Amino acid sequence: MGCKPEGESLKKTAVAMTTASLLLAGCATSLPTYDSWSARRDVDAFTDVASCRVTLGDLVALDFYRMRGAHYYPVIERRGDEVRVGLMSHPALPLPVGRIQIRVDSHEAWTIDPSETPVDRPAVTPDQIMAQLPADATHEQRAAVERSVQMMSGTITQSTSPYTVATGARALEIIDQMRTGQQVIFRTVGANSASYAGNAPLGASFNAALASCGI
Repeated sequence: MGCKPEGESLKKTAVAMTTASLLLAGCATSLPTYDSWSARRDVDAFTDVASCRVTLGDLVALDFYRMRGAHYYPVIERRGDEVRVGLMSHPALPLPVGRIQIRVDSHEAWTIDPSETPVDRPAVTPDQIMAQLPADATHEQRAAVERSVQMMSGTITQSTSPYTVATGARALEIIDQMRTGQQVIFRTVGANSASYAGNAPLGASFNAALASCGI
């Protein structure tokens, strides 16, 4: 008694499911927007190398509080005399970043490969491998192994690095675009896929953070 025809109920269920699917699809394709830039200075206690990092500081802290998963943030850093720009994963969840793309306003997008990332702390040092060579290894053999280990260590370090950054002239050009831009969008790029995307406004907050780092 009071029940609706089965066909009508199924129709309403189908409409509800379709609407939910569309809403979920809209959420999946929307870009999260951030709006707070900050600068943080640091000195490595072991190497005494000074650095200053500009990123979405308040959001990074908030994401840690919310225990959010794999998220990536734009980063501009002065490390010693070198300036870098790219993306980093959350410091509390240092996941490999991989290849990335950054685009400022209507400028052409920049693609930055992990191979461009400087090796600050190698995953494997030559000394670790050299110590395992037989005592009668020749000088030529030792030199060949050391070169191989250095290449392997650099590749491993870059591919597993929790940040991917450009340096040199490319980094300065990207920063110049950001300095005078209105918005930056960014994403990580996998094999035939873009796994994460976000955007952030540029302007006074960003430029003030840059100035704090002397960039």
